Amino acid sequence: MRRGALGVLTLTAPQRLVEDLTFGLAFIPVGGSGLRVATPIGVATLALGVGLTAYLLWRSRRLLMRADLPSAGLLALALGAVIVAFSSGDPERAVIGPSAITLVPLAVVAAALAVWRMRRVREPLIAAAACPRLTRRAAVVSVCVGVALVAVVVDVPVYARLTVAQTQTAAAFVLLRFLVAVPVGALIGGWLTRRLELSRVDRWWASSRLARVWRGMSQWTGNALETPSATGLLVLVGFGLGLTLAPVNAAALHAVAPGTHGVAGSIIVVARMIGMVVGLAVLTSVGLHAYYAAVAALPDPTDVRALLDAAVVQVQWVFRGAAIAAGVGALLAAAGLGQHGGREGQAPA
Repeated sequence: MRRGALGVLTLTAPQRLVEDLTFGLAFIPVGGSGLRVATPIGVATLALGVGLTAYLLWRSRRLLMRADLPSAGLLALALGAVIVAFSSGDPERAVIGPSAITLVPLAVVAAALAVWRMRRVREPLIAAAACPRLTRRAAVVSVCVGVALVAVVVDVPVYARLTVAQTQTAAAFVLLRFLVAVPVGALIGGWLTRRLELSRVDRWWASSRLARVWRGMSQWTGNALETPSATGLLVLVGFGLGLTLAPVNAAALHAVAPGTHGVAGSIIVVARMIGMVVGLAVLTSVGLHAYYAAVAALPDPTDVRALLDAAVVQVQWVFRGAAIAAGVGALLAAAGLGQHGGREGQAPA
């Protein structure tokens, strides 16, 4: 509590306290640095943070010694290497950076070592009973959902700002149509998952909803938000993505061993987050590369209208990539999510 209060004071540096003859001494920069943490109150906040972290680590030392930290580190290394490979390059020249020649193989090796280790340690990060074949298939579909989701959340406001919205607030309200539809679709998807036969919902419902998302996002062209059907397209995509959440989770939990449902559910959530993080890095790199190519082809690179059109091209490439991810997810859901290998709560033999 006190550390949080000190952190707020350090970062905000209230003018009334800074100008006070007594309390202001705590906000005087050390060594002429302009950093707010390089003040007496900032140093005290860092010291308390380090001390609290050390205390919590010591208190949890037995649990940490049992945890499969090496596997977690290897997976983090693999994910980080992929993200850096796409985000560290110069998109004007190439989609992927020159460091990818080492980072991508590093990611593959790290992921392979993590899988190898988890199959051999006594208490792995992810137990085999929590990740049967059906759960792995659902996780891949969840990655595709994450890619489509992050493309809409990040790039629809940009798209709106470039075409129809005069302010950032107006652009945010364009995205609101999508955001409202997602939880509504999730609630209906959960209700349908309970009411209908599980295999039917998992395979055909998730697949058809993702196919509708693919169809909706593939229609987002240069003036899509200016048409009367703009709201319908945003609602369609949001509703479709929301509808897939419960069926995919149900498929993932269907065949796991008793006592591992929490881990299996977490796998699906983490897979969706991975899809969002990696998808954002990859699609942004692809979109920026397309933007620079469009700018290079302009007869007059100082034409503001032409530059805005080139920016729209960037967003369109992001949406195309997200539509492809949704289409792949639809195919994977149709091919694999209905193949249940056992009764709910039991691991397949």
